[in-house]
Order: sequence, then C-alpha cells, then structure tokens
Amino acid sequence: MGEVIRPEPFMLPDEVGGQRFCVLNRPPNGRPARAAILHVAAFGEEMNLSRRAVATAARAMANAGAAVLQADLLGCGDSSGDLDSADWQSWQADQRRAAAWLRQAHPGVPLWLWAERAGAVLACSALGPDLRAENLLLWQPMLGGQDIHRHWLRQQAATALAGGQAGGPAMAAARQAWAAGETVVIAGYPVSPALARDSADLGLAPPAGQPPGRLVWLDVNPRPRAEPAPAQQVLMESWQAAGWAVEHECMEGPAFWQGPDSWDAPALAARSALALQGPKA
Repeated sequence: MGEVIRPEPFMLPDEVGGQRFCVLNRPPNGRPARAAILHVAAFGEEMNLSRRAVATAARAMANAGAAVLQADLLGCGDSSGDLDSADWQSWQADQRRAAAWLRQAHPGVPLWLWAERAGAVLACSALGPDLRAENLLLWQPMLGGQDIHRHWLRQQAATALAGGQAGGPAMAAARQAWAAGETVVIAGYPVSPALARDSADLGLAPPAGQPPGRLVWLDVNPRPRAEPAPAQQVLMESWQAAGWAVEHECMEGPAFWQGPDSWDAPALAARSALALQGPKA
C-alpha cells in the first residue's frame, strides 16, 4: 500500500479574471517530484463517472514520484465560465496555462499529458510549439474529433430511444440545430455549435514541431485483447513513424467511464504508475 497522499485544491487564474479549479497530488513526505503530470479529463458525464478511477490513479502516480495536476477546463467541473460558451481553443489554452504552471512549479522534470477519452484528442491537438510534453499517457482514447462528434450523436439517439422516440430523427435534429447555430443538450450537457463544428478539425495524430517521446496507450475491456483494433493500429503506426516510442496494453476491467456506478480501475492505476519507471522490458 502506498503512503498517504493529501490532495491540494486551488484555483488557477486565467488572463481575463476567470479561474480553473485544480487539484495537485504531490509525492509524499516532501520527496521531490521526478515527473510532472497534467491530467486532461473526459467530457461531460464520462468525466464524472471517471472521477474515482482518476483520483485513485493520481494517488498511485504521486506515490510513484510524480506531481499530478488535475485541472477542470473552462465551464467544466468547479471552474468558472459556462460550458455552452466554451470551445476547443479555450480548452487548449487552459492546458497550456496548466502545463506552464507545472513546469514552473517542478522545473527540470519530464512533463506527461495524461488524458482520457475525448480529453486524449484535446491533449494531442494542443501539443505544439506552445505546449511540449515528453510523454503521453492515454486512457481509452477516442480516435479523433469526428469520433467525438459521432459519440455525441449516438448519445442523443440513446436518449431519444429511452424516451420511446426514434433515434435517427433525434440525430438529424441535432445536426440541424448545430448547423443553425444552436446549442444542443447532449446527455444533460450543452454542446455549442462551435464545439460540434470544430471537432472535425481535431485528430489523434502526432504533433508537428515537437521532439518525439513516449506514448503509453492503455485500454480497458471486459474481454481484453492482445492486439489493438485496426483503427487504433493505424494511429499507433503514425506515431511510430514520427519517432514516438509507442506502448499499448489492453487490460481486463469495466468501462468505468460509462457505468452507472463509480468504478475503480486498480489495474489501470497500477500500470499508469509503472509507466513512470520507463518502457516495459
């Protein structure tokens, strides 16, 4: 069992008077951090359902010697702003600001971006000259902005079906509303036309203008598979071609980001902490 980690909540100000709610987990007993990790959360209800698993992993990685920063984005969680006024550019700016804070607080150690589901797409899209990370840790990542968009439409269809209505017309109505500049509520969360429109430009591709590092890609499935799915394999090969060292592992476990209960993911937390020690032999 690891040592006791006491999360430190604080507010990180932005440039226009807003604030982002943050939680920092440090290595215990005053030990210096040997890595700095910025967590980029999933979107909407997936973020809420993942909180327990994320908190467990953050403590595990802090015990392994990392300073782990969880920062709610604009309009999300306990940060200021309204979700229906947020866009991808403002969220990318939030990541750059949080990463700069981590770099200043823990200079000279490698920076990791640890991102889950839609957050993985957001994290990769933010990488570049203004945000460089030596390592990436992706949890069950969506495969691009179009994947996020399809997920929203499927959620809208599922909501309609649960109410005894047809799913197809609900998806069509969402598309029409976004095209007309209207916000659509998806599973209880407002998705602005800007979020829907600009998602098409986001990818899970290796960033330009940054030296390659390590990409640790972790999936969870009730029936784990040894090899990645074909679409995942294509993306991983693109990262390898860009010089990144790619590790993939699929572990047994529930889909904690979509279940009705708050699931723990101890194997995922342990594997994430192990990644800090270096590539698997």
